[in-house]
Amino acid sequence: MFTKLQTPEKGWSGLAVPSEFLGLRRRAWLRGTINGSGFWVSAQPMSDGNHWVTINREMRAEMDLVGDEEVEVEFTLADGPPQLEVPADLRKALDANPPAGAVFDQMSHNHRKEYLRWIREAKRTETRSRRIATTVEEIVATEGKSGR
Repeated sequence: MFTKLQTPEKGWSGLAVPSEFLGLRRRAWLRGTINGSGFWVSAQPMSDGNHWVTINREMRAEMDLVGDEEVEVEFTLADGPPQLEVPADLRKALDANPPAGAVFDQMSHNHRKEYLRWIREAKRTETRSRRIATTVEEIVATEGKSGR
């Protein structure tokens, strides 16, 4: 399928995929390629009869896309989001605090992903350790209802 990657706004671009093409009107996880580069994203149903597939700045850079351009898209419906790999140091901290571990494992995919990204972006060991401790504290304090 050829479609247009719509002009980026605030770092995000998107593709409108006709809902009839997907055969459903609910949120769907898609796995596929854009111009041959792999992706795995969520497609949100919109009121205009399309599903919106958001492509963030990082994804565009990895795919060598600028936005507002024609792209070739191939995808299939996926059973759910991709598995997230929890680093050993975070898993150890979560295991040491069973309530935090239980809440983390039940949090939405995107909330967990944002905590993992925040921890992974730390450049110094001390910063990473502090972020892991903060993550565990925040998860317990908010019962997993807020994310990074």
